[in-house]
Amino acid sequence: MRVRLQGQPVDLLSMLIEHAGEVVTRDELQKRLWAAETYVDFEHSLNAAMKRLRAALGDSAQSPRFIETLARRGYRFIAPLNYPAEVKTETPAREPATQPVKKRRPTVVTAIALAVILAATGIMLANAYRGAWKGSGPIRALAVLPLANLSQDRDEDYFVDGMTDALRHHLQGISALRVISRTSSMHYRGSGKSLPEIGRELKVDAVVDGSVLRSGQHVRINVELTEARTDRRLWSQSYEGDLRDMFALQASVAAKIAGEIQVTLTEPERTRLTDPHAAYLRVTPDAYEAYAKGRYLWNKRTAADLKRAIGFFQQAIDKDPEYALAYDGVADSWIPLGWYGYLAPSETFPRAQAAIEKALALDDSLAEAHTSLAFVKLYYIRDWTGAEREFRRAIELNPNYANAHHWYGEFLSLVGRHKEAIAESERARELDPLSNIINAWVSSRYFYARQYDRAIQDGRNPVEMDPNFGPARLVLGQAYEQKGMLNEAIREFEKATSLEKGSMYEAALAHAYGAAGRRDDAVRVVKRLEQMSESEFVSSYDLAIAHLTPGNEGRVFELLEAAVRERSPRVAFLGVDPRFDGLRGDARFRALLQSLGLQLR
Repeated sequence: MRVRLQGQPVDLLSMLIEHAGEVVTRDELQKRLWAAETYVDFEHSLNAAMKRLRAALGDSAQSPRFIETLARRGYRFIAPLNYPAEVKTETPAREPATQPVKKRRPTVVTAIALAVILAATGIMLANAYRGAWKGSGPIRALAVLPLANLSQDRDEDYFVDGMTDALRHHLQGISALRVISRTSSMHYRGSGKSLPEIGRELKVDAVVDGSVLRSGQHVRINVELTEARTDRRLWSQSYEGDLRDMFALQASVAAKIAGEIQVTLTEPERTRLTDPHAAYLRVTPDAYEAYAKGRYLWNKRTAADLKRAIGFFQQAIDKDPEYALAYDGVADSWIPLGWYGYLAPSETFPRAQAAIEKALALDDSLAEAHTSLAFVKLYYIRDWTGAEREFRRAIELNPNYANAHHWYGEFLSLVGRHKEAIAESERARELDPLSNIINAWVSSRYFYARQYDRAIQDGRNPVEMDPNFGPARLVLGQAYEQKGMLNEAIREFEKATSLEKGSMYEAALAHAYGAAGRRDDAVRVVKRLEQMSESEFVSSYDLAIAHLTPGNEGRVFELLEAAVRERSPRVAFLGVDPRFDGLRGDARFRALLQSLGLQLR
């Protein structure tokens, strides 16, 4: 087995070999290998480099074969070196003759000796030059892996994740790069997979990783850029300072990475990364900490966590009323609470809209806020033209924002532009290949295009990725139902209702029972939905689906009209949902579509 060794461990080994048999002090190593302008925890970095070097050599500090540790002093290379040849110095004519002198430290000898040691131990020496990218091909796709939390306090995970997200956010704003989204990158936390494996799975050219250590308001961050295919480190840097400085650092690191891989920045992109007056530089540390806690909870996506996230985002706003991203966080939390039917649309979407408008008034360049505004226009205001305009603006601002492509694909499905819808959703999957929700919604794009075989094929993927993800079960079950595979559909819906609470799942199950002729089961679920509606919000649209059986058209239209009045977001699906195909010839159905600004398809 050959082990790849690169960067500081190689530099460390080279210096020890140059001084083989001699003690190399820790001070000498620091002066030689850690530049004065690099702010880093030297003791931690040296110990980490020595640990990697010993692991590669198969050496042990307790029983050393290569490197001896001298407590509180330094290290000594103790293995014998067999030089392939002597290097002699020429004797000037005017000096007395002397014996040829062996020179142990010239670079050529060091390189030869290093090669001998590496070959003997099976270590592959990677070219670790620092500087502009000179690899085998251009870097146009990268992933930011979760930064490691070096503190022993797991309660600091939210802060470290926030640092990772901020760095990724800056890189995603570079249009010449494809940057993998958060969900897929976070999948590799603690996976133990090598960088080449991760690169192949995510189809990226390079990865960014590193670590964060926080102590109060003091932060230390180490960042590395590595070529994925070869595991070759291209650039690394360490920073240490006050928490307030970290906001400028995040943009600076992104700019340096862009420079290292020689990617071209547009003028607006360069300005966003280098503007000393940028809004994010004025955010107070306390506000940022509250915001990071909110995003940490938001990413869990349960109803309870979304409600808790709103509280932290509001704390961030209270501490810094001009924090645009915090307002966007508020909106991003209210929207799913309304869309999934946990709360009434009238309770959630207006609050989301108010927060979005405030965010954009503070910073109109936020792609996330434009995406959220598009979502509100699509599902609540029903401004189809305005929704598309906002989706396009979001993608223009951040072509790497997977959610913008994801929801724009949904919009295109709802207006019957299925080829475009599939292309946008596939782009979202390319940016976030391990996202369960994005993979499930790719299947949904094929479902609304009536390509049920492909919908089933793609729908199985997210179920295999996470068998306990209810939305994936829902989408796969819908495809099975329209394909006529009713037993398979019912199985998926039953599993979904056991995993997720909400009228959307119960309604799908009731409809499938009815389609399969299991009337008693269908009635049982409908009664359960009606009982739910007495104590919590239940969308009239979901009740319409549950009642959607032949001979029950009158009740269905009553419920659909109620859904339009309550501004149920999912009435936007009426134009393309195949479950309503039996009603498309009815004048009442055409009138409903017209009231929504939709066309009969």
